[in-house]
Amino acid sequence: MLKIGLCEDNEIQHNQILSFLETISLPKHTINSFYKGNDLYNSIQEAMKDKEPYDIVIMDIDLPDGNGIKFSKQINVFSPHTIIIYMTSYEDYVSDVYDTEHIYFILKKNYQKYLPHALSLANEALNKQRRASLKIFWNKEEYNILQKDIFYMERQLRTTMIVTPTQTYSTSEKLADLLGRLEDSFAMCHRSYIINLKMVQEITKDSALLVDGTSIPISRRYYSALKDKVNNMIS
Repeated sequence: MLKIGLCEDNEIQHNQILSFLETISLPKHTINSFYKGNDLYNSIQEAMKDKEPYDIVIMDIDLPDGNGIKFSKQINVFSPHTIIIYMTSYEDYVSDVYDTEHIYFILKKNYQKYLPHALSLANEALNKQRRASLKIFWNKEEYNILQKDIFYMERQLRTTMIVTPTQTYSTSEKLADLLGRLEDSFAMCHRSYIINLKMVQEITKDSALLVDGTSIPISRRYYSALKDKVNNMIS
C-alpha cells in the first residue's frame, strides 16, 4: 500500500488537492495531510521508527514554519527512499529545488494537468526500487528482500540476520558472500555487520546511527574505507 503525505498550508487548496487525489487512478494508498512542514517531518521520523516509511510526499514550498525545500533536504537524509513532488505558486523556486532529490516540480495553477503524471512517475520509481531485491534461502524457503528496505545485516554465530522495516530474515550465507550481491550503497563496517549507507543518519569513528535510531558499531579496520565510500556517494 502506498503511503502518501500532503503538505499544503492553504486550507482551500489543501482540500482541493485532497479531493483531486481521490479522482486519480493509484494503487491502494493512504494519504496523511499536514499544514506545516515540521508536522510532516515529525510524522516521517515516527514512521521510520515504526518501520512504515512514507513512499511519496507532495510538498508545498512556502510554508508558515519554513521553506519546503529545507524540509525536503531533511527528508532526503532521514527517509532517502521517499519520493518528493513539489507544488508551489511561485516560479522563482524552479532552480532551488534542484538542491534536493525530487521527481517533479508543479505550479499549483497547473496541478490538475501535471499531478497525475508526477504520481505515475513516482509510482514507476517505487516499482523500480522494489525490483532491486536480494534472494536468500532459509529452512528450504526462498525469500526476495527489497534491498532498499534493508537497514543492516548482522552475523550471529553461523547465521546472518537481515533487518528490514517490517521483518528480520535469516540466512546461513556469510556477510562477505552477501556483500558481493548487494548494491553499492552497502558496506562492511565491522566483521559482524553490513550497513545500508542510505539508511545512515550520522557516522562517528566507532558507530553509525541509522535513521530508525539503531546504533551499529564501526571497527577501526573498516572506518577509513567506509568514510571514503560515503564521500564518493555524496560526490
